[in-house]
Amino acid sequence: MAVVTAVVPARNEADVIGQSIGSLLAQDYPGVLRIVLVDDESDDGTAKIARSLDDGAKLSVLSGERRPPGWTGKLWAMSQGIAHATANRAPPDYLWFTDADIAHAPENLRMLVARAQARGWC
Repeated sequence: MAVVTAVVPARNEADVIGQSIGSLLAQDYPGVLRIVLVDDESDDGTAKIARSLDDGAKLSVLSGERRPPGWTGKLWAMSQGIAHATANRAPPDYLWFTDADIAHAPENLRMLVARAQARGWC
């Protein structure tokens, strides 16, 4: 089965982050799923709530670095998530970009990977 890393940029999403990250942790995907949440300078406890949802086995919560000139916040957070996902280990077969305010059905990832593999994308 393919290795997938979900990259979730988040800024001040405390009211929805539990449902969003919870839905990623509840995926019925039989392969390896890693989740990288990049906290983009939230001041509402987004990162703390996210960290409370997992023991670190699947979820990494990063404190985003200050945005350099020329970057938008969301794209800078996504870039940091990609760098984390591909550093110090074999890169994932797929990166799954999702927003911090989306709750996914349990079968979403399994269906996405099956569709990608059927089309020969990995």
